[in-house]
Amino acid sequence: MKLLSILAAGVALYGGTNFFQAPEPALGSTTAAARQPPAGIVYRLTADGSESCLVTRGKALSPGTFAIRPAADCDALLPGLARAAVWRETEDGTVAFDRDDATRMIAFSVADGDGYLSYAPATPLLQLARK
Repeated sequence: MKLLSILAAGVALYGGTNFFQAPEPALGSTTAAARQPPAGIVYRLTADGSESCLVTRGKALSPGTFAIRPAADCDALLPGLARAAVWRETEDGTVAFDRDDATRMIAFSVADGDGYLSYAPATPLLQLARK
């Protein structure tokens, strides 16, 4: 009988703490969207440590996908890069810039420290860092 009362008290305590805890918001819920960084984040894209241009990450299109606006002078770093329209993030932290037709323009991996380093194409080496 003593064991039964201890077990009942444990279940009541566990149930009570879970009842008063806020549930985790579902992916895509308003609360989860509020934790995403604000739209309009500006990044500096630098080629081989010298030439640079600005890329603005805009509104979310879907989870992990954002509109981007590379400056026109980004074509000097990598021809055609100014036509990139979509920023795609993956669960492993990589970021890719794609055109509207889903053609991959460039792919980045997380850099040591802050920002991203390009790995495809292999040259020029591009660094992407929040401005």
